[in-house]
Amino acid sequence: MHMIKKKEKYLLSPKVLLVTLAMVALTGLGYIWFRNGTFINNANLPNQENVILEPGADIYLDDKYGFKINYPSGWNVATYDFSDKGGDALFDYSGKLVTTFEYWVSFDVSEFAEDPSVWGVNIYKRSINTLEAVQKESGAQFKDRMQDTERININGLDAIKVTTTAPSIESWKSVSVIVVDNEYIYKISNGAISDKEFQENYKIRTGREVNWKFEDFYSSFELIK
Repeated sequence: MHMIKKKEKYLLSPKVLLVTLAMVALTGLGYIWFRNGTFINNANLPNQENVILEPGADIYLDDKYGFKINYPSGWNVATYDFSDKGGDALFDYSGKLVTTFEYWVSFDVSEFAEDPSVWGVNIYKRSINTLEAVQKESGAQFKDRMQDTERININGLDAIKVTTTAPSIESWKSVSVIVVDNEYIYKISNGAISDKEFQENYKIRTGREVNWKFEDFYSSFELIK
């Protein structure tokens, strides 16, 4: 069984978000930054002259874990910090410990009420996790789990793209991209939602279209240490 402890979201209040968006509109800025739970006016950030965003993109910037990533404008961003508890343990179908992750950033859509989380970034300490374990974590709740791996490059970073399926559930397909640095392992996940399914559900539930694909999300990942 794949077990994840209950987590609490720490989001901006509607009032703070409304004021922030109003400030962005008044200053005529095309995008904003989200840094460790706070939206930041990009004009106050140094050395950002060369930042280019796709239409409808915001940037999540994490100083503590040293990375940034683009995501669709208007989405919710939630962080789950387990660093003070020694991490959050993930187990496979037999109850065997697979990994312990320290931090999770979730990017979600409010209208996806029963399971709003769409994409995410999990962060693991290399001192207690291996690349092999993080790779095998995907689909560990399924006994018949199958995986294919591909080495790719993201903004000069070597990465491993892992596609996980389970014949017992034909519609289930997880895609993750894993990046490793000296201290942490970063896993960028599509939440086992295909681009087609995501785009169709997004239009049905929001009445809007979104041109984003999971590749647009993970290919914007950069380390900023």
